[in-house]
Parts: sequence; C-alpha cells; structure tokens
Amino acid sequence: MFNISKLGMRKAIQLADDQKMKPLMASYLLNLVGLDEKLKCNTEVINFFIDHFYSSFNAKKNGNLLAWVNLPAPTEIFYAFDIIPFGPELMASLSSTLGFAIKDFEMAESYGISRDSCSFDSHLIGSSLLNSSPQADMLVSTTGTGCDAQGKSFEVTSYLAGIPVHHMSTPYRNNDPEAINYYKEELLRLIEFLEEFTGNKLDYEKLEAIVEVSNEASKCFRRSYELRRARPVPIGGIESIAHYAPITNFYGDMGRTEYFYKSLCSEIEQRIKDGIGVVNEDAIRILWLHFPPMHDLKLIKHIESIGGIVVFPEPALLWWDVAEGKNIIDALANKYTSIFSNGDAQKRIDKDLEIIKLLDVDAAIDFLHWGCKNFCSIATLTKDTLNEETGIPILEIDGDVVDPRNYASAQIRTRVEAFIEMLK
Repeated sequence: MFNISKLGMRKAIQLADDQKMKPLMASYLLNLVGLDEKLKCNTEVINFFIDHFYSSFNAKKNGNLLAWVNLPAPTEIFYAFDIIPFGPELMASLSSTLGFAIKDFEMAESYGISRDSCSFDSHLIGSSLLNSSPQADMLVSTTGTGCDAQGKSFEVTSYLAGIPVHHMSTPYRNNDPEAINYYKEELLRLIEFLEEFTGNKLDYEKLEAIVEVSNEASKCFRRSYELRRARPVPIGGIESIAHYAPITNFYGDMGRTEYFYKSLCSEIEQRIKDGIGVVNEDAIRILWLHFPPMHDLKLIKHIESIGGIVVFPEPALLWWDVAEGKNIIDALANKYTSIFSNGDAQKRIDKDLEIIKLLDVDAAIDFLHWGCKNFCSIATLTKDTLNEETGIPILEIDGDVVDPRNYASAQIRTRVEAFIEMLK
C-alpha cells in the first residue's frame, strides 16, 4: 500500500512525476484527509496539492525562483514575476496531517524557540534548518496580517539559513485613505525588491491579466461557500476546509484555480438539485472559528456522526474579497487591507456575523490555537458579542492547529459531543 508517512515528504513528492504513482498518492491522501471520493472536485483538490508541492520542491532544478510568503500575501505580484509563492503555513499543515511535523518543532526548539510560540512559526524555522520544506530563494513577510510573530520568524530563518528577507507592513487600520495609501507604498516596495532580485521589470499588463483571473476565481470561491446554505448541507465539513486550499496562493495556475471553483459550484449545485446531503436537514450547522487541528481532521468527520456539521471555516474569509480600484496597485491595496485579520476585533466579528446570517448558522466552535496571542486575546469579546447579537452558543476549545503535543484529543471529543448533545 502507498504510504507517504513511511516514504517521507521529499521522496514521496518526487513520485508525482510517475503517472502510475500519482493516482495512488492522490487516493492515499483522499482517504487520509477523509474527503468523499464520490466528489470529482475532491480528487482535483488533492492533485492541486501534489502538483504545487512537486513544482515547489523542484523549483531550483526546473530553473524557477521560489519565495516563502506568509498567508495571505499578494501572490498575484509573484506570479507576474514568474516566482512560485509558497506558504510555509501550508507546509506545516500538511506535515502535521501526515505526522511529519514534530521533528521540525524539536529542531526549532533546539535553537531556543519556545514551545509556547506559534507552532506555525516554529515549524517554519525548524523545517528550514532540516531542509524538509522546499528551498526558498527569498522570504517575504507580510507582517501585520493578524500574526505578529510572522516577521520575527522570517527574520530568524533569514539569519539561520542565510536567505534574503523582505518585510511588508500591513496597516492596522483599514478602509481609510491613509491606510490604503500606506499599503500601496508597501506594494511598490515589494515590486522594487522583486525587480532588483530578478533583474526584471514588472509587466503591469501581465499583472492586470492575472488579477482579472484571480478575481473570477475569488467570486466562484465565494459562491461555492454560499451554496452550503442549502438543507440538507450538500458537502461535508472536511470539504469546507480542504476547498479553501487552492486559493491560498492559487497553486501556480490562476486559470486552473478559477476552473476548479467553477466546477466545484456546478457539482454542489447538482447535489442540491438532486437532494443529496451529507447529514440530515436538522443537523446543527457550525461555524468553525480559526483553523481546525490539522493532525486530527477526524474530529470534523466525528461532528457529522453525532448530529452536527461544519458549514464554514473562518479562514476562508481571508480570500473572500476581490481586487477593485482605479488602477491595479490601488485594487490590490483595497483587497489586502480589507482582510478580516487586518484590524480590530470588531472587524472579525462583523465578518463572522455576516457568515452566521448567510449560512443560517446554529452554533460556533472557537479553536483557541496555542501560541496565537492575537486571536486568543479577543476570544471572550468574540464569544460574548456573537452570542449577544445572534443568540448562538459558542464552544471554546484549547489546542494546537499543527502541533499534536499541545492537544488533548479525548478531552476535546468529550466536550464537542456534550456541546452537540446540548443543542439537539
């Protein structure tokens, strides 16, 4: 039986070049994650993963530049320079799901990185030292997008691995001219950095074409989640998590990403027409706040087995908006300053309220990620405000998204089961 966990990430990903092995790899990942094999788009989203990681691990061999970028980042600009933008958060998530991540955490900790730090940042540093992630030519930190440690972790990686780093600062305030103008300057600084690094001038017409396709992909992406309002819910909670992966950095192909979300919408619409649902009509509809535990995705499936379903994962809101403005830089500035994690707690709460109304949410689970000071610090405010505004109950769970050492599986299952039972 094909087993990536036994082969190791680097060795396994090279098998993607073998057309006989790639379907075996896709089938293994489908079963590991718990995706429904009956959905054609689930196979495609797994192939997205495989192809993106294959091209990233082989970037240098294929003569391509690769940049590690924090998510969300203005990836459209990187594609305009023919640079592969790679999200180390995605690497940490996949490594955690496959059971590879602990050695990366331990390596970072051996260099003095605290276990109480955000595990995404610890993994970034450790995997760079172990060379278990695709080798970066540059690091671009989008400091300010809700994760204060991002900039420092990139700085530490730059120091230890000798990789050049560029810092972008995203303004705390947004939706005002001063903040947008500030971020426009940051985008121009990024372009200047990439022009100097590559020796090539930015082709603005190419960037405009990329943004146009990116916007269409974003509209289809949003539509695919709006369709989850249907009763019974036509697609599972695991799918709601897996399906925001392609748009995180468009996986190297904007057109393919747009086609994926159009196809996904068509498949969901057909399921609704045929009355197909993954749970009963009266299942408890759950908004999942923050990221889920990537090492315990079975929890999401377990929720469905006890009468609930995750209809929306909050991180999908990171790619909810399109780029619109009087020129391309203005449009990108509007898009990336509008992200819910840029700004105060009220901005996040307003977005969550929009989703609760849109998808007829019954309850929420807030996964308080170990090491995430920003979101943990506003957990009580978020819980109280959402409850006061909508009346929905909210369960808070302490755990870690990618480090299983900071996670109590049995205790969490017991609390989730009691929560669902209370709501029935």
